[in-house]
Amino acid sequence: FAGMGMMLPWPTWGNFGASIAMCVILCLVRWIGVFAPLVIFGCVPRFAAMTTINLSQVGEVALVITSLGVAHKHIDTETLEVVIMAFTFMSIVTPKMIKESFWLYKMGAKLIAKWREGSPGEDMKFSDAAAAGKDDDDREIMLLGFHKVAYMLAAEFMAKTPELLKTIHVIDYNKKVCEKLRAAGIKCTTGDITDHELLENSQRNPPRIVISTIPDAVLQGTTNEQLVRIVKGVFPNTRVIVTAGDPHQAKLLYKAGAD
Repeated sequence: FAGMGMMLPWPTWGNFGASIAMCVILCLVRWIGVFAPLVIFGCVPRFAAMTTINLSQVGEVALVITSLGVAHKHIDTETLEVVIMAFTFMSIVTPKMIKESFWLYKMGAKLIAKWREGSPGEDMKFSDAAAAGKDDDDREIMLLGFHKVAYMLAAEFMAKTPELLKTIHVIDYNKKVCEKLRAAGIKCTTGDITDHELLENSQRNPPRIVISTIPDAVLQGTTNEQLVRIVKGVFPNTRVIVTAGDPHQAKLLYKAGAD
């Protein structure tokens, strides 16, 4: 790869434009080759979209194939130069795209929602609670997201104290998960756990306890510290339990208002 980099001449406007066009086409084709099959086979659109964004690079194999093509005189050196430039551009851009993949997903979802509803002045709400109004089925325990620890907690209740399932309210973006939880007697609201309006409208009276069992390494677009501030802003008197990755983070979470 270092040798290929040394092969690059000073870029011309033609090669520069061709490499930019290649990058754009690559990003568009990824949605056909990655996003569409994932959704067709049952993947959650959010995961499918973020996976597509994370796989937007030009693969190193493309450099090897084009260099072999030049060696066998199947393509000219100008094509190799364009591919190397496209590889370089995407190597610079994709780390930022991966870091902001959840934000890109939310912006894209909002644009699609505006286009479908024909109301460009309204932001998309990632919930089904805001539209329905406040729910009378209040629960004492609210789980923000349904990941491994929350699953084990629900399974423990289901096996030993099923009556406690009637005290749990889960907020999660995955509609399929929510359908299964509702079938088990657990109240579930589909939506974004960082949406202030969703939390406020999810039930009429504040829960006694709000729990986030998902570590920051898994959370997308937010952190446990931000969740503490959001929950305390909506439910000031509710006790908040969140997940820390180490003792230092635990101190920061307590300082932010975690109980």
